[in-house]
Amino acid sequence: METIRSISTHVVKAPLARPHRTASGTIDDALLVLIDIECDEVVGRSYIFVYSPVAIASTVSLVKEIGALLIGQSLEPSRVYDELRAQFRILGTTGMVGYALGGIDMALWDALALSFDVPLWRLLGGAPTPIRVYESMGMMSPGDTFAEAQAAESAGVTAFKVKAGHGDPSQDRAVAEVLREVAGPSGDVMFDYNQAFTPQEACRRLAGLADLDLAWIEEPVAADDLTGHAQVRASTTIPVQTGENLWTAAQLERVLRAGAADLVMLDACRIGLTGWLRAAAVADAHATPLSTHFYPEISTHAMCVTPTAHYVEWLDVSSSILLDPVEVHDGAVSPGDQPGAGITWDQKAIERYAI
Repeated sequence: METIRSISTHVVKAPLARPHRTASGTIDDALLVLIDIECDEVVGRSYIFVYSPVAIASTVSLVKEIGALLIGQSLEPSRVYDELRAQFRILGTTGMVGYALGGIDMALWDALALSFDVPLWRLLGGAPTPIRVYESMGMMSPGDTFAEAQAAESAGVTAFKVKAGHGDPSQDRAVAEVLREVAGPSGDVMFDYNQAFTPQEACRRLAGLADLDLAWIEEPVAADDLTGHAQVRASTTIPVQTGENLWTAAQLERVLRAGAADLVMLDACRIGLTGWLRAAAVADAHATPLSTHFYPEISTHAMCVTPTAHYVEWLDVSSSILLDPVEVHDGAVSPGDQPGAGITWDQKAIERYAI
């Protein structure tokens, strides 16, 4: 069994192909904290997408300080996951602490697969199944939305999620109509409101979209407002999606028991791969389709052992600093057959984009 020897970080500002505008602000570059966990013979890797520059220093500090607790321990991700969460029970395991724990957990699983010289999906007991992607798009004008969707269509993508919540609701409708034109009758169009509304306003807006055949509306109200999500869900025939802000499988259980969602998604860094495996079992028990939020390098492997696997979100924040990035083919992604999760840093790019 491999022993954990050290942990290190690098910070980069990775370029995005285009600015990503949401109802909460615009993301121009991807601030990534890169994690390397060195064991006896292998190095496990992952990264954390830090949304705000003010969180970089605290994220780096937490990863290093928490990682120091692991030096000399055996490489056993599930045990480490549970023991670290037990240590932080009083402080809490959400927020930046949760991101640090999730980033470390992903890197440990990568290292474990590398130590057995097998792809992560094989270590987890899965098969390299292609999973459909949806293009994740920012808040744009109908014309810009149409152009970006057409570009994604060239890779075979027929599902599109757009950030919605324009001040003028007619703009949302116009965007949905151009996306439907690109997706065609068999494709999917989704709206992500990024927690922008009260339940009352969300219900009012959705009443004017019922005829557009949306595949889902995502987080129309605050992520932790389960009652509000259930109220919105009861008011519309459009499926309600939530889950990217969940930190544990137990939270997912509460969401589904509250009737707050028709569909769910997981963020591999927030919940960790260990937490993902447990949450996937919860989604399966409730027969609820499960999609991904960011982190395709890990998520595509996790989806191979997710019984209700639905969609992989495609928003490229990392390919510029990877030697072998995930790629979309015929509207889907599949995990590679290289050992581990397939995360190999492009050292020249890291130097170029280093902060």
